[in-house]
Amino acid sequence: MTTAQIERQKLLTQAINQQVIFDFTTIGRSNIVYLIDNHTEPTANNYVDPLPYRRIDFQMSGLRSDLTGQIAEPSIVLASQSLWDLTEWQTATNGMGLMDYRGVRVIRYRRFYNTTVAVAPQVYYIKQLDELNPETISFTLTPNLGGDNLNQPSARKLEL
Repeated sequence: MTTAQIERQKLLTQAINQQVIFDFTTIGRSNIVYLIDNHTEPTANNYVDPLPYRRIDFQMSGLRSDLTGQIAEPSIVLASQSLWDLTEWQTATNGMGLMDYRGVRVIRYRRFYNTTVAVAPQVYYIKQLDELNPETISFTLTPNLGGDNLNQPSARKLEL
C-alpha cells in the first residue's frame, strides 16, 4: 500500500478519542469546559493541546455530510451526573435557565489511530436543550455556517 492509502485507511477507522469543548464565552460568560470521551485514558498524547480535559461519557449522533443543502443538526448526549460533578460545568452554568444554553459553541476534535495530530475541528452551536434528567442531558446542535464556510458545498443549496 502507498503512503496515501495507509493514511486514508487510518481515517476510515473509528477515532481513538473525541474531545469536546463547550465554549460559554459565546454567550457572554467566561468559562470553557474541556471534555474527553470516557473510553480514553487522558494522557498528554491524547490531547489536541495540553488543556484540562475531563473524562466523561458522551455520545454524538446525527453527524453527516450531504450536498443537498440540508443542514445536519447532530445531537450530543452527556452523562449529567458526571457533568454536574465537574466544578467547571457548575461554574459555567450557574444561574442559567433551560433556554440560556442556546448559542454555546461546541467544538469537536477527533484523533485516529497512529496519527500525531487531530483532524480539523468541527464547530457547532447549541440550538436547543432537548432533555435534562438525572441520567442524561441532551442538546441539538447546529453547524457554523458563517462567512468562513460559505464556500463549502454543504453550506448552500445546490441546483440539481
